[in-house]
Order: sequence, then structure tokens, then C-alpha cells
Amino acid sequence: MDFIGQTKVVREVTLLSFSTAEGNNHNILFSAPSGFGKTTLALIFLRGKGLERSSIGGPPEFRYDKSKRYIFLDEIHMLKDPEFLYSDLDSGLNTYILATNETGLLKEPLINRCIVLEFGEYTDTEAITIINNLMGFALPDPILEILLQVTSKVPRQMKMICTRLQYIFRTHGVPTNAEAFLELLSSIMDLDERGYNPMQRRYLEYLNTIGGSASITTISNGLRVPKSTLLREVEPRLLYDKKLFISSKGRTLLE
Repeated sequence: MDFIGQTKVVREVTLLSFSTAEGNNHNILFSAPSGFGKTTLALIFLRGKGLERSSIGGPPEFRYDKSKRYIFLDEIHMLKDPEFLYSDLDSGLNTYILATNETGLLKEPLINRCIVLEFGEYTDTEAITIINNLMGFALPDPILEILLQVTSKVPRQMKMICTRLQYIFRTHGVPTNAEAFLELLSSIMDLDERGYNPMQRRYLEYLNTIGGSASITTISNGLRVPKSTLLREVEPRLLYDKKLFISSKGRTLLE
């Protein structure tokens, strides 16, 4: 499979692909932080089987077509009542691929019906390969070292930043030293040395100002940013970097 990193997961997915080609069906659960490539790997699998044979669903309705052999349901932790899935998962008539970045929110009967494949962290070598492939050429080592920090070696972050760097470099050229690159990140992309954008910095500053702990509603109201934006675009990176802890009581700053 044309997928960089996650060698063990890819190896098992390849074996499962062979098994489905022999007529077997499986329930597979991809578990990984946001942006780690769960959806990308699922789509690679489905394209290999033929998208016309596949059904793709996700929040909020989680609709899917049981007449299709392969069914992919993304963000499965957002499904409020998963019980209706159990009989379909037990039927053996389809291959299901479920994906989540919140395995802890899933009910045990759902997890127990699946082959759980957990994604690990990307190595420096894997991340550098992804970055250079996205850019289309090999970047200087000083820039790569900064990008490993700025992106936290998360593929989604790499893709987002490299897409912007491509047109920035066309105008400004490729910096040859760390200082010049950090200046570009700050002056054009408004990213700090950690790779945090203005919204992420505001989130951390606000939470620190109000005592380091608050509900998502309080933060949303204080920043005047919709909860959905905080959940999708702000918090995942902070959670992965262990700057933030989420519990039933709310959000707590860890630094």
C-alpha cells in the first residue's frame, strides 16, 4: 500500500485485504490521534476494492448502504447510539472500517466486535520522507528540524504547512538557515516556533488567564468561537502536544 509509516498497521491491513479478497469479512477499528492518516489509509483500502463497492459515512447521520461490500464510518465515537450497528457488525455480510481519535468514548461491545489497529507515532525519518514528498524536493536539514517540531510529526499538520510553504517559497525562495525560516513562519504564516496559530495561542492564553481550567462552553463563549471549531481545529493539536487535558469536568491546562 502506498502509505508512509505505520508499518505494522499497514502490514495487517494488507493481510486483511487479502482475506476479504478470499471472501471473508472483518470489522476493523482504526484508533489514532487526529490527523494521523486514519481516513487516508481507509480510502486507500477502499480504492483498492473499488469505490463503487464501498459506502462512506460519518457524523452526524452515519448513514451507510448495506448493499455495499465495504463500509467506512469515520469519527465513530460521535455516534450516540451504536447499538443499532451491532447486528450489522455480527452479520458477517460486510467489511466495516471504523475510525476514531477517541477510543475511550466507545462502548465496550463495539470495541469487542472489531479488530483494533492502533497507530503509533511517526519517526523522524518517516516524517521527513512525508515532508519532502509533499514539497516535491528535499529541504535543507535546518528547515526539516524546525518542521518536525512545528508539525509534531502529524501528517495532517505536515500537509497543511507544506501546501502553504510551496507558494511562499516560490516567491521568497527556500531559506538556508533556521533563523530565516522562523521569520517566514512568523511574518507570513503567523505561526510560532511550536507551530501554533493565533487561535491556538489565544486558547492557551485564555485558559491560563481564567485559572487553567474551564468548560468547553466557557472557553467558546470567552473566545467567541463556536465549540465545533475548537473541537475540530484547535484542541486536537493541543491534546497531542499534551498541553491540554479533557475530562468530564472540562478542559485543564497542563503547562
